[in-house]
Amino acid sequence: MKNQRIYCRIAICSVIAAVLAGCATKSRESLEQKLVNESMQRWEFVAEGDWTRAYETLSPAYRAAVSENNYIKNMSAARIKWKSGKNATIGECELDAENLPVQCDVLVDVTYEVSKGVPGVRSPLLFEKQIRENWLRTKNTWYLVPDRIR
Repeated sequence: MKNQRIYCRIAICSVIAAVLAGCATKSRESLEQKLVNESMQRWEFVAEGDWTRAYETLSPAYRAAVSENNYIKNMSAARIKWKSGKNATIGECELDAENLPVQCDVLVDVTYEVSKGVPGVRSPLLFEKQIRENWLRTKNTWYLVPDRIR
């Protein structure tokens, strides 16, 4: 009888542990899916030239170093016109103590056009390549961490 109680308790603990592990997995998956959605939303802003909304996706540290006006001025004057970003996939992630992602690489296939002021170029040139973005999660919000400060 005592053994049955012990086995029952072990079984119940095992089920609870499995359920909690499942919740953590779903939370990680949902955070990663949210990141993919955030990255794609940002690329919609960029392709539309909506620099104000694109600026809002940047990390607080970047925004503290670069004003919105300077960001908009630099992005608007660039020789590159971003056409699209698609097929975002999660690369490597750093995890916190709860096994949830706090910093992730996102791989994005981008299309862009080069036309303004390039010597010898008479018509716009269209390019495609995959880029790696670095995103940081603070609480439940993902922010893009640019490679450099302009």
